Amino acid sequence: MAEVCGVASESFESTARRYVAISGFANRTIRSNLTAVSNLVAGLLTSIPVPSSIAHRLQLPALNHPVLAAERSPGVLRMRWNALASRRCIARP
Repeated sequence: MAEVCGVASESFESTARRYVAISGFANRTIRSNLTAVSNLVAGLLTSIPVPSSIAHRLQLPALNHPVLAAERSPGVLRMRWNALASRRCIARP
């Protein structure tokens, strides 16, 4: 930044403080506190998204037996780990 503009760059913290000071969040009023509380409550009461309902609403094709990567069977994970480990051993001189 100093080479391009001739001025040293400011830190992230000073940039964030400057933007907060400009915004309406810096002024603590009853209205801003009520807005913050209502936004917090709305966020906490939001339901968990259901992928099947989203897919139905967007008219996406259904997946047969969808499985997350973390839900894979331990046998498959062990097999992949062993394959990866053997590749590392072969690659080393």
